[in-house]
Amino acid sequence: MAPTDDPSVTLSVDGATAVVTLNRPAQSNALQPQLLSSLFAQLRKAQSHPDVLCVVLTGAGGKFCAGFDFNLFGTPAMHDLPAARQDWLAQMSALLENGAKPTVAAIQGPALGGGCELAMACNARVCDTGAQLGLPEVRLGILPGLGGTQRTPRLVGMDQALNLMLSGQPISADDALAIGLVDEVVPEQGLLAKAKRLALDIASGKVPRRRTLQLNSHMQTSGEVFARAVAALAQAKEDLQRRRLTGQGHYVLLLEAAAAGLAHGPAVGLQKEGEAFQAAASSRLHRMLLHLFKLHRSLKKKAPGPVWALGHVYAVLSLLVLVTYVKLLIPYAYASKLCRAFKTGFLQSYKGGGGHQEQAGSAAAPAQPAGNASQAGASRRSTHVTMPRCWVMVLGDVGRSPRMQYHASSLCKTPGYEVVLIGYSGAALIEELQQPLANGKLSLAYLPELPSLLRRLPRVLSLLTKALFQLLTLLWMLLFSLPRPDTILLQLPPALPTMLVCRLAAVRHGARLVFDWHNFAHTLMALGMGPGHPVVRLAERYERYWGRAAHASLCVTSAMQAELSRHWRVPATVFYDRPPDFFRPASLQETHALLTKLHPVLAKPLHPHDFVAQLYAGSELAMGQTLCTRQDGANGSMSAAALRSSASRQQVEAAGWAVQQRLGRPALVVTSTSWTPDEDFGLLLKAAELYDGRVRRSRRPALYPRILFLVTGRGPQRQEYERRMAGMDLRHVAFRTLWLEPGDYPLLLGSADLGVSLHASSSGLDLPMKVVDMFGCGLPVCALTYSCIGELVSHEHNGLLFATPNQLAQQLVSCFRSSNGSSSTIGSPLLARLRRGVEGASMARWHDTWRKIVLPVLEGSSSNGSSNGRAAKKA
Repeated sequence: MAPTDDPSVTLSVDGATAVVTLNRPAQSNALQPQLLSSLFAQLRKAQSHPDVLCVVLTGAGGKFCAGFDFNLFGTPAMHDLPAARQDWLAQMSALLENGAKPTVAAIQGPALGGGCELAMACNARVCDTGAQLGLPEVRLGILPGLGGTQRTPRLVGMDQALNLMLSGQPISADDALAIGLVDEVVPEQGLLAKAKRLALDIASGKVPRRRTLQLNSHMQTSGEVFARAVAALAQAKEDLQRRRLTGQGHYVLLLEAAAAGLAHGPAVGLQKEGEAFQAAASSRLHRMLLHLFKLHRSLKKKAPGPVWALGHVYAVLSLLVLVTYVKLLIPYAYASKLCRAFKTGFLQSYKGGGGHQEQAGSAAAPAQPAGNASQAGASRRSTHVTMPRCWVMVLGDVGRSPRMQYHASSLCKTPGYEVVLIGYSGAALIEELQQPLANGKLSLAYLPELPSLLRRLPRVLSLLTKALFQLLTLLWMLLFSLPRPDTILLQLPPALPTMLVCRLAAVRHGARLVFDWHNFAHTLMALGMGPGHPVVRLAERYERYWGRAAHASLCVTSAMQAELSRHWRVPATVFYDRPPDFFRPASLQETHALLTKLHPVLAKPLHPHDFVAQLYAGSELAMGQTLCTRQDGANGSMSAAALRSSASRQQVEAAGWAVQQRLGRPALVVTSTSWTPDEDFGLLLKAAELYDGRVRRSRRPALYPRILFLVTGRGPQRQEYERRMAGMDLRHVAFRTLWLEPGDYPLLLGSADLGVSLHASSSGLDLPMKVVDMFGCGLPVCALTYSCIGELVSHEHNGLLFATPNQLAQQLVSCFRSSNGSSSTIGSPLLARLRRGVEGASMARWHDTWRKIVLPVLEGSSSNGSSNGRAAKKA
């Protein structure tokens, strides 16, 4: 049978299978009243065709259906929608769900909103790997209107259905398969063929036919399943109230429709859904969100320019006005009443509901297991509501903010706390945060990046746009979007505009605000602008004024505590950085595995006469050898991941693996840098040249080991210094720049011979955390000297202090020059003495010290002051 002449929906017959295709690919096959009429007409033809046994519904152009055509929203055509909806639902039930011939949806690309609801009405769903499914109606202030509130819980369960409908976020094909929204995921090329085979199998009885509205495995009216659904609904309402989203009535209407279907069955639920959809579609909130959505769509179609940029600013300001209207002006009485009704019991809020209600009532009786489940769920919800929540925030890459990650880790280890880590996405998080992320104690709230097109504006305009964008996004997230905190812990710097916004958030949410001072923002700005620049002076006034807005403050040195107290009138508690437990000396097996893993980076030459690249290219390194180790064993080598655990190390020893230091190995010197102006990396390059020249001029060069400098970190000046390295003529020194996985960085420090810190504090009042990490791994440090570095590094005890390249070069000579030219060991007696000094210091670990000093500050049970500073120093 040839395709019909209807342009919006086509019908073709392939053997015993009819294929009905939505054919508006330019509009992503968006639904319109006319298209739906054509769709149902073609489905009737397919259902009545004598040669057809089954039907496949799909979309043209690699797109299934992106939902209802948004251009119709807000037009007179919407006035007829409630009446037409009843007919559409009846047609969907008669032709897709309960027709004489089974139906299968073949989903490519987006299946959103009404498109997803059409797919759920079919008897089965097959999608390709690139499909996206979702119900995004809440973003426009409405709710699913074609049966989504009833079919989704019956397919995936109430909990998953509420996540899908309340978030409005689409999910991938794999996620849809995992929750049961689709039946199979196949490659794009085989999608239609697979859908046809599945449809024929259903028609022949090989595969059971499932009618979605009749499914009850997730929607039983008694027993444990019912109790879980009730608990999910109640939890959703409490979450909405806690996040102050109950003023947005469409969320509440959506939950009411889902609850009606659970209590009274799908027929009542569909009727309630229609009433709720009509109420939401006529609300002022829907009109405002629709206006913003259309504005955003129109701006996306226009070329960037001044008008385009101003349009985006207008859109964001309009969004803030909308948020203010929704959050602040609408009273919460109605939402509070609903939440109280759910807290007193789901069944009581639907009294007098008929047959379904009677069955539900028996499920809640104390003698039934469901009653215990319901009580347990209520207990969990009560615990969840009262559990203190702490925001840990940094206006930067969260993965490159170790101190704030350690704060979050310690909070997660503290019983009863929920933690929200706020910042920009980038580097991977430390391993200690993975488990809290998995079990829900920790959640991530990533700040949106500045749109790429706005970065192309002229520099001054780009900076102003970035500042405005950060301000607006912070206001939106901290005042309205994120769940209400009990405590806010903010890293300083950056201070603009976070101090102000966090103070506003603390006032709005009634939260305790704690600043964690790492440095001063205005001194960092002075590195590029000069201390007398008007912007720097203005930033200092801002920082001084808002620095007193916190309820308590932490700082990293006693010198900073004194400065804050004397000149800023800010009392602060000193909390010195401490290494976590995973910073420790590495075993030879771990060193061997790490250097094996880094082979591709180490073997690549960075500058002329690169001795490391020559070693890898030549025959000096035999099988099973790295730059610094050799492995004697018959079973190959183990991975770095396997060697991290003590069990793996015991297996290595039991199996007779022998890893030893390689004769003639180079010394490993490691430094970590952010490649910013407050670290003069040129100082290290000059010291390396001086050491290289000293060895070249020496009559006994064998006394001096070759040195490999391993430089870790990312930052704006990295490429500039790599170009300088590439032009250096070094024979006995080599450089490598690395960016390591979080788990490999402690292994590198634990494998090195010496650490170098080039941190030159912009304020002279902070300490480099990299040195703390090095000490945790038993690594002595050569550190650039400044006013308060003595609080951490004791000269000639656990490290050495230098001020010039000549001094650093002489320290490298003093640490590595051998007295007898033996190549079996690396390091002089001085280096051995420094190692003993580091080991003898037995630095306290992070969490133990944190629990004694920081937790009381966060909970408000400790006063700030010098006594706390002395306690921190002692710890």
